[in-house]
Amino acid sequence: MSAALRQFVNGLIATWCSRLSRLTRVGASSADTFDYADGLQMRSTDPEVVHKTRRMQHYGFSSRPPRGAEVVEMLLGGASNNRVTVAEYSGGPLDQEDGEVEFFAVHGQRIRLRTDGSVVITPKAGQPILLGSDTAGDCDKVVTKTDLNTAMDSIVSRINSHVHTAVCGTVGTTITTSPSTSPLTGVSVTGSPTTFATKP
Repeated sequence: MSAALRQFVNGLIATWCSRLSRLTRVGASSADTFDYADGLQMRSTDPEVVHKTRRMQHYGFSSRPPRGAEVVEMLLGGASNNRVTVAEYSGGPLDQEDGEVEFFAVHGQRIRLRTDGSVVITPKAGQPILLGSDTAGDCDKVVTKTDLNTAMDSIVSRINSHVHTAVCGTVGTTITTSPSTSPLTGVSVTGSPTTFATKP
């Protein structure tokens, strides 16, 4: 194949592929997986259009990109009325190490699978982490090992220092008992070997 013919064929392929895929920007999104995308001009000859496109995502994962997110759009079968988005980008944390995986939202929440095998969950500042329900009223605060041991140490100290005053024997004679010679000890909790929560 001559160089001129190769260049022509490559140009033809590029033109055809450019009609099948396009970079656009989310104009509005909905819960039914259909978005309205604004045409993002890559060249001055590209038209500015608004069209309907369907979000295609991996099984077991669902997200709703924010307005203005850049999306890669494919035209299935080359049909302009059969558009799907296959990838999105809306910015986010870029401090991952090689091999790390992170889930994040633009509101500030992060779930990071670190290279050392640990999992770090970070909520938006001032917001709770809810386990088992998405309603805060259904949940209760987690008590950490440190917090619980501090409370139990206070109870143990109170028990071990408690004394009784009694009146017996000769009328008017007061007998005061001393603290226990076998104080209560060893009252503590170990906590989970793998799950940790921020100390209060």
